[in-house]
Amino acid sequence: VFRAALCVAALAVSLTLAPASALANGALAIGACGAYGYARGYANPAQAEAAALAKCTGKHCKVVASVRGTCMAFAVEL
Repeated sequence: VFRAALCVAALAVSLTLAPASALANGALAIGACGAYGYARGYANPAQAEAAALAKCTGKHCKVVASVRGTCMAFAVEL
């Protein structure tokens, strides 16, 4: 449980986007069985979403969040 919480905390930190940055678009994609992919630092939302989907290695991945100039986090119950 601690390991899962640590992974989620690390992901939350890595998804933080600088509001003043021109490359402040990010996205999160999730799939079956805990698969996920995230992207940050892209020039536009479409690029961020495509990158998040490409990084999601599981089945049935879909973009569930897209952000600009803010942060996001998600949790997985194991």
